[in-house]
Amino acid sequence: MLPSLLTRRLLTTSAPPTLHPLTDFVWVRLNSAHSTFLQTHFPTPPSITSIGTISLTSPSTPDLVIATGYKSDLKHHVLTLRSGDDVGEYVIQDNTIPPWHTSKVSVEERVHNAVDELVKIVEKQHN
Repeated sequence: MLPSLLTRRLLTTSAPPTLHPLTDFVWVRLNSAHSTFLQTHFPTPPSITSIGTISLTSPSTPDLVIATGYKSDLKHHVLTLRSGDDVGEYVIQDNTIPPWHTSKVSVEERVHNAVDELVKIVEKQHN
């Protein structure tokens, strides 16, 4: 798989942070399936943490934030949407479940579904 646009852009800087693979799935999905949404609501590049997660804040609606993260107490990788006082989280990977569990949904498909649902919610609230 080719690196995402953000990853390629970061590779041209002097000391690029590396995106966590799950964050890269999120970023690639946002760019490939929802580029107009990104340009409309999040035209500025995301902040990137030292552990490879991202945070996107809408310049026109500063209380609108999309972020990836890791909850070490639960061992969950999450995709978070904050819109005003409302906060929603999608578990995109649960590290307490062994890889051979019975779910037939791939990690990439879970990420795609979470991103698509998140985009629908934001568009419904902010259009």
